[in-house]
Amino acid sequence: MKKVFFKVSLLLSFTLVLFIFSSQEASANGFNLELVISSSKVDFENLYIKKSDGSITAFDNIKDMQLHLNYINSNGYAPEFITLARLGHRLIGTQYKYRVFSGYSKFTPFWTKASLYTLTNNQSESFSSTTNTDWGSINFSFSKSYGVSTNIPADSTRYSRLAGYADLKIERYYVSLPNLHNGYYKTEVTVQNIYIDPIYQ
Repeated sequence: MKKVFFKVSLLLSFTLVLFIFSSQEASANGFNLELVISSSKVDFENLYIKKSDGSITAFDNIKDMQLHLNYINSNGYAPEFITLARLGHRLIGTQYKYRVFSGYSKFTPFWTKASLYTLTNNQSESFSSTTNTDWGSINFSFSKSYGVSTNIPADSTRYSRLAGYADLKIERYYVSLPNLHNGYYKTEVTVQNIYIDPIYQ
């Protein structure tokens, strides 16, 4: 019985050392290890996952998306990583886009000649759009809440509405799954700044 216990303890110790060594080796080869967390929304039709912080992970195809979901959920792909669920990420490139049109405000459904738009306290709205990137078209979205009354001036000689705009940070990654001898690409989209301004006909 003592011999069996000793062998099991030795095996567990060896496994732990091997994992630590593998993690260090992956880091040395240019990979950043990231602890995968649960996502808030999975959209198979548009091939993206919207996280609880509002950022979006987009995929090139359904196969890559399913591989990502299966791996992080350890659904038969990597049972030895059920509690750790670590992925190796290699940054391929970064692109920034500024003041990207994101849709019209729901509070201005019609074109009008207004000199001032007033958004009152406790109002909120959501915007969603698509933009082209160096790695294809991607979806993004964000919400805007008005904690205090907000006045937005406009040119009263022209027809206008309010619209949402966003500054985007777009990062392209290759995700390595060394234990599966496989990998896939993904695109991370983060909304960095948002604006609500008039748009004119």
